[in-house]
Amino acid sequence: GCVWASSWGFAGVPRVSWTGGGGLCYTFHSERTARPFSSCLPAPRLPSENTTMAKKETRVMVTMACTECKRRNYNTFKNKQKTSERLELSKYCRFCRCHKPHRETK
Repeated sequence: GCVWASSWGFAGVPRVSWTGGGGLCYTFHSERTARPFSSCLPAPRLPSENTTMAKKETRVMVTMACTECKRRNYNTFKNKQKTSERLELSKYCRFCRCHKPHRETK
């Protein structure tokens, strides 16, 4: 649960207090309302020690060029460890207006 701030600030000035659950509570006193109102923010979540983030070090961006007209149409990612040779895929070329093989370029 949330623990509310015990003291109120001046009109429009919030009082800030830490809650027992680790969150942050603000208490406002408005001139329009007769009583103060409070608002709470949850505590920030930290990643646990068991959670491991995925590393994107093995993936690199490559540019694909049409084998017919030699225009560079697509950008994609490939895994350098699993695919060491040049990547070749059948893709639509908007300049040739049909599907043609596209090869990885430098």
